[in-house]
Amino acid sequence: MDISIAFITQNRKEELKRAIISCMPGLPARHEFIFVDNGSTDGTREMIKSMLEGKHRYVYRYNASNLGVAGARNQAFRMSSGKYVFFLDDDAVVASENFWLHLISFMERHGNVVAASVDIQEPLCGTDLNCRYKHRAGNIMEIVSFCGCAHILRAAFYKKFPRLYPNRLMFGSEEFYASNLAWKERRCVAEYRKIKVAHYPSKRNRHRGKDRDLDLIVNQYIIKKLNYPVITQPLVWLAYMFHKWHNGFVGKRWSQEVEKRIAERYRREDTARMSFFVWMSLIKKFGWKMI
Repeated sequence: MDISIAFITQNRKEELKRAIISCMPGLPARHEFIFVDNGSTDGTREMIKSMLEGKHRYVYRYNASNLGVAGARNQAFRMSSGKYVFFLDDDAVVASENFWLHLISFMERHGNVVAASVDIQEPLCGTDLNCRYKHRAGNIMEIVSFCGCAHILRAAFYKKFPRLYPNRLMFGSEEFYASNLAWKERRCVAEYRKIKVAHYPSKRNRHRGKDRDLDLIVNQYIIKKLNYPVITQPLVWLAYMFHKWHNGFVGKRWSQEVEKRIAERYRREDTARMSFFVWMSLIKKFGWKMI
C-alpha cells in the first residue's frame, strides 16, 4: 500500500464528504482510506459506505465515546497499512492539482524527512496555519512541528514507537509530541508548500475560547515534560507558569482546573526524552521561544 489517507471525525458528515471528494483526483492505485469516528450520530458511517463501498479500500472504526484527536489518531495510525499515512482534517480539502504525486515524490526524495506539513490556509479569514518556527537546511524547510490539519508521516519510522501521541491529550498541540520523536532520533520534520490544503473550520464540535487556550497550555507543558531533557525541566516549568499568567489562568478556580487536566493526561510511561545535545540543536535552529 502506497498511502493511507486518515480522517478523525464526529458528526461532520457533510464536511467529511467534501473532504473525501477532494482527495479523489490523482489518487495512487495503491491507496486506502482510514476513518475513526468518535461517536457520530448523523449517518456518517452510511455516507462513507455509500461513497466508497466496492470502489476504494477503506477501514472504518466507531468509538462509542470520544477519544479526542490524540487517541483517535493513534487508532487510525495502527489501522493503516500504507508506506505513508496522510492525516487530513474532516473540515479541510485538498486544493492543488497532482497533490498526491507531488507529496509522495517529496517524501521519496527526502528519506530523512519522517513528517511533513503542506501549505495550509483558511481562505474565509485569510489565516495562515503553517508553523512559524522554521529553519532552511539546503532545499528543505525544517519546522519545529507539523500542523495536524494536513500532514504526512513515514509509517516505518513511527511504527517503532508505542504510539504517535499520549492517548489522553484529547486535543491541543499533540503534533508537537510526534515531531519531537522525529527530532529525538535526528530525523527531520519539514514543510512542503508547493501543494495546498484549504481549511474551513467547522462550527460543529469546534474546540474554542478559553477552554481551547487552556488545553494548548496544559498539553504543551505535558509534552515538554515528557520529551525535553531532565536538566531543562526548571525552564519548562517557568515557561508554563508564564503562559498561564499571560493568558489569565490565575486564581484558585483555574489552578484547580489546570491541575485536574494535568493529572488526567500526564502518564510517565509516555516519556521519550531527547538528548541535551539534540535539544540545544533545536534551540539553535528555531530559537528560545520553543521552550
